Amino acid sequence: MVKAYVNQPASYYFFKVNDDWLAINNQHKESLNLLQHHLYIKKSGVRIGKLAGNDLIPDHELALSIMVNKEAVLQTELTYDEAIAYLRRDNISNNTTNKGWSLMTFEGQALGWAKLLPNRMNNYYPKELRIMTSPP
Repeated sequence: MVKAYVNQPASYYFFKVNDDWLAINNQHKESLNLLQHHLYIKKSGVRIGKLAGNDLIPDHELALSIMVNKEAVLQTELTYDEAIAYLRRDNISNNTTNKGWSLMTFEGQALGWAKLLPNRMNNYYPKELRIMTSPP
């Protein structure tokens, strides 16, 4: 399930830290194992997400990484005003019939994740990154 979100999953080493799944390039696997044996590693790789039942809750790091498989995930292109609202974590109406996790994009650039539901959208943009000021 985790590998479906990643481009060329065979070239990555996937590992779990607590509840999070992460990935690093295969060529760094031995170096990571060696370093972990001798040092405390606070962070390594790209955080893919957390498994919750039969669903993966994708992480914001994955949305912004080059390893996200844009062909395999649903994408929702936002207008400028919708993108600003998304980045402010304001409510955006769900005008599509699509359901599930969607990579929110503006002019082809990934912004983050949202969960599309039949009557609304849950914004998963990180609270600590949201835009706090009012638009001009």
